[in-house]
Amino acid sequence: MKKKDKLTDVLIIVGLVLTFSQNLSVNYAINRQRTLEFLDPNYVVIIQRYSKITKHRKKLQHILRYTNNDSLFKAGNHTESDYLPYTKHASNVTYQKKILDQAKHYHYHVKGNKLFLTWNSKKAKMKMLPIVMYHQSRLTLNGKLQTKLKQNTITQPIVKAKKGRNIASLQFITPI
Repeated sequence: MKKKDKLTDVLIIVGLVLTFSQNLSVNYAINRQRTLEFLDPNYVVIIQRYSKITKHRKKLQHILRYTNNDSLFKAGNHTESDYLPYTKHASNVTYQKKILDQAKHYHYHVKGNKLFLTWNSKKAKMKMLPIVMYHQSRLTLNGKLQTKLKQNTITQPIVKAKKGRNIASLQFITPI
């Protein structure tokens, strides 16, 4: 065998060993993190996905056994979206950061076929609402229909909030 061929073989083997080592270390880190989450009483493992739940496990057990209402949905914080409009950059991580993590700053309620968001703003400024717009969505902000909306990568509307109390309503118009 030529010296050049031996050097090539050694470089390939070293490359494979480095790749394997990196893969092993990443898998170790991920598995360690998931194991710690599994041991944390604030997490429940559901088909290899993690959902943060109420700290009161007894309350959750009671909800699961004895209620038949929306209490379960209030007790859990789901960590991935059911559906996002297709965009090149949409991801569950983006959804987590932009929607779920921001939801605590808003009050939500549903009336009829509309979702209402209420929040207070210390000053008039541009605001990214923690909702997702679809093609047939209609958004009203403080009583005014929003027709020319800027949106981010997961189609969140960016609106100009006024100083004080703001109310946005989101409605999906079903196509005929």
